[in-house]
Amino acid sequence: MLSDKADNYSGGLANTARCGVSISAHRFAPSGGFSLIELMIVVAIIGVLAAVALPAYQQSVRSSGRVEAQSLLLRIAANQERFYSDNNSYSTNADPLSSPAVALLTSESALYEVAVAACASGTIASCFVATATPQGD
Repeated sequence: MLSDKADNYSGGLANTARCGVSISAHRFAPSGGFSLIELMIVVAIIGVLAAVALPAYQQSVRSSGRVEAQSLLLRIAANQERFYSDNNSYSTNADPLSSPAVALLTSESALYEVAVAACASGTIASCFVATATPQGD
């Protein structure tokens, strides 16, 4: 009887399996998901990219709007010169060649509104000032 107990305990892991108890050193297998630290790193990277990209995007939108306003101002100046060649005077309308003449002209994207007025130093017959005013944001 004493030898049976000695056999049960002296065999190590091989004998314990015979008694119905198994001991194994399992490593935890990685699950298919992400750890919290990995997710936080990804969120931080996205935050940094957004902090850099968003101001650059806003500047690009602003710049394209200004180009649109400059294009509209050049078109108005050309129309004013055509009107002047026919009438020997400029017009207070932003688009004097259209029928009926339009006092205020809005850019294609509705970012700017352009108005025409006489110069501070003269009358509308001798000079004009076209002003593009931003609309909204």
